[in-house]
Amino acid sequence: PGIVGSGRFTRCVNDHPAAGDLPTVGRRVVLVGGGNVAMDIIRLLSKQPDEFTGSDLHPDTLGRLRSEGPRRIDVVVRSTPTDAKFDPVMMRELAHLASTEFRLADAGVLATAESSDPRSAALAHVV
Repeated sequence: PGIVGSGRFTRCVNDHPAAGDLPTVGRRVVLVGGGNVAMDIIRLLSKQPDEFTGSDLHPDTLGRLRSEGPRRIDVVVRSTPTDAKFDPVMMRELAHLASTEFRLADAGVLATAESSDPRSAALAHVV
């Protein structure tokens, strides 16, 4: 239901005093970007309730994300894995989330990636 910038979303999730109310997260989310902030938001929206054990998220925020959370997240990234700005460790963490499936719209992007590139290897690990 609308467009929400990553800055506003992360401020709301982290209970920043000037953030305002947490925006409603629809059943289908399109996230534009492939950096660390995008990976963090994907991880946050993809986790199951038991995967938040030990989290410092406010219980109300956590409850709202879980009750209204997405069923599908499409990620649109314009750069290749080699040029992307995400930390490979964050990408590999996504592979360990329960009840989550990852697909590439263009699987050929990995075929043309450098075999020694850590970001390409992390992406291949997830898909």
